[in-house]
Parts: sequence; C-alpha cells; structure tokens
Amino acid sequence: MLFEKNLEEIIFNRHNLVHSDELVIISGYLGPNPVARLATLPFKTTVIYGMYGSEKIKKKLHESLLRLVNEKVNILYSNIPIHSKCYVWKRKDEIVHALVGSANFSTNGLTTPYREVLAETTVDTFDPLNTYIKKIIENSISCDEHVSVVDIIPISTGVSSVILENPDICEMTLLDTRTNDVPNGSGINWGHGTGNTGPNDAYITIRAEHIRN
Repeated sequence: MLFEKNLEEIIFNRHNLVHSDELVIISGYLGPNPVARLATLPFKTTVIYGMYGSEKIKKKLHESLLRLVNEKVNILYSNIPIHSKCYVWKRKDEIVHALVGSANFSTNGLTTPYREVLAETTVDTFDPLNTYIKKIIENSISCDEHVSVVDIIPISTGVSSVILENPDICEMTLLDTRTNDVPNGSGINWGHGTGNTGPNDAYITIRAEHIRN
C-alpha cells in the first residue's frame, strides 16, 4: 500500500495495527517536533539522523535533539551519509512491519500532502532491511557523544572567507557562452528567470566547466 498524505498520523498510529515493541527510524534529515512526539509512544524508539556523515548537524538542531533524549527515545547520528527514509516496527528484535519512501522525519516531510510518499514493504525485504539497519547503527554515534556541529555562516562572511582562503580564480561571464548574447533570465538579467526557477528567483548560471575549473 502507498501513502501520500497524513504521513505523520500513519507513523504514530501504526503500532495499533501491528504488534510491536520498538520503532526504528532512519531519516536523511530530522525535525525536532516529530522527534519530541515519539515520547508519547508506548515503546522505545531509535531515530537515526542519516546525513550527519557528510553534512554534520546544525548547532541549533543538535541542541534541540539533545533535549529530547530520554529512556524511551534514543537518537543516533550516522557516520555513513544516509539519505534513505525507513520506518521499521519490531517485536523481540525482529521486523514485523516497515514503511520506506521519500518522507523525512520532519514536519515538512510528514505533513505536506502529496509532497512525499511512504510504501509498505513485503516480508521478503525484512531480512535485508534488518541487515541494512544494523550496518547503519554499527556506524553511528549517540547524539550526546562528542559530535561535529556547524553554525550557519552569514553570506557576507562566507564569501569573504572563500576569497581569502582560495586565491584561484574561476572566470564566469554574464553572457550566454553558446550565443555570446545576454541571457533572458540570468546573468545581467538575473531575477527574470522562468522554468526551473521561481518568478522571484535570481541566479547566475554555473556550468560543469566552472565546477571542473
């Protein structure tokens, strides 16, 4: 079965349909509000923040999650960059039900209708899914251990530090390199883009050659 709306309520009421004593959640990104709600469930839960391995975690979010750890809620950070979203109900350490899909364990991921989906897995996936979860847990740390946090850097500070620390220059033209004309929606005319950008977006095109350079 596929679910595309009311995902938060589905997750927090699923234990009424399956006999379970544990919930394990793997999510690329986390939001503090759904994590806080886990304390209302009648069993222990483990939540794994997946993208810690490549992006670390913002200081404010980390501090919020630390306050939510208790005897029923265990929060881990994966050292392996994980972008998957898995919601797994267990009984006596064996998987009895699982949902996988695109929905992060965050307010936006779970409450915006049709934005994300979750689907029930079949019984034949339980063993490989259990192996997958164990691998991630083995390579995770508790959120109350020594973790790497990042602060949001103001744009002006970020630009200055890049210029000072990286003296190499990559030249970028405000013209369309294919026609040598002024683009309609970028470059000098930034802020007038359509297509993949919104009506108020502004951008300067960065091509693959710029990244390679």
